[in-house]
Amino acid sequence: MKPFSRTLALFAGLVVFAVAARAVGITDMYWRFGTAGGSGLPFHSSDNVTGGVMAANQFDVLYAPAFDSVNPSAGYSGLNGISRNHNASVEVKNFAGPITSFADTFNPTATYFEFTLTPASGMKLQATAFELGSRSETGVGPTTLTLVASSDGFATAFNLTILGTTTLTANSNWALYNVPMSPTTWGFDTPVTFRIYGTDGTGGLLTPNWRIDDVTLSLVAVPEPSTYATLLGGLLLLGARALRRRKPAVA
Repeated sequence: MKPFSRTLALFAGLVVFAVAARAVGITDMYWRFGTAGGSGLPFHSSDNVTGGVMAANQFDVLYAPAFDSVNPSAGYSGLNGISRNHNASVEVKNFAGPITSFADTFNPTATYFEFTLTPASGMKLQATAFELGSRSETGVGPTTLTLVASSDGFATAFNLTILGTTTLTANSNWALYNVPMSPTTWGFDTPVTFRIYGTDGTGGLLTPNWRIDDVTLSLVAVPEPSTYATLLGGLLLLGARALRRRKPAVA
């Protein structure tokens, strides 16, 4: 291979690698519920992923959810540390978990936090890991946590995915929980709605029985194959033109 051709091939490979690294690098979306991310806004988001405002749903109306309530989390070190200042608090209703079916998501006594993430145009989301800090009130707080996702806003069972579940300890202490899950990928240009269910708790109180903090969802934004094909094709075209210019003129 001629020196120029080798240089062009190396350059093309480096550019493709750089674009791939930017596009598919793991992004941590996290919610600390502090002043920068109060009212359920994500503390950080990627250029390739937008959205993520978190809200509580189907909670016990005796206690209105609070997203900027001073009740410091403590006692654990998570992926992004500890906010130590604020958390999201809610009073869950009495529902036997975990969430295992589409019908469960329509049960009005299943309390959950919800947010929707949207990939950049020409990309698709892949969820790889999930963890959060949790404080469940002794005797009344939820003891089961389930992460569920839907690619159509929970309109049909066909697009529902149970990502993972774990056991919460209801002892009024903060702890970090990692939800075991396999990487899950959705379609291109498809927004995904996530729900964090807290079940197997008892409602009917005037105070919160479940608090969460440092919610972290690790994501990959995967580009369409055509993105790389277009880029590489453009580089090869430029190289071909440059080679033609380098050819000596015929007498």
